[in-house]
Amino acid sequence: QVWPIAFIFPKIICCPQACGYCYFNNVALGAREALEAGLERILIVDWDVHHGQGTQRQFYDDNRVMYISIHR
Repeated sequence: QVWPIAFIFPKIICCPQACGYCYFNNVALGAREALEAGLERILIVDWDVHHGQGTQRQFYDDNRVMYISIHR
């Protein structure tokens, strides 16, 4: 079985309003697109100094996506 892997940088935070970071969440959009294309499970590992609360919110209730954040 082939497991597609994507390394996406920069991680961009998405909030209901601007949080002082950015407006566009390419990680969440890419993950959503992959799910719609038929990928069954996705692991998003986020490591930097900020928690990616926008990405977490996007997939909190979706058991096809596991989100792990390692931040200070």
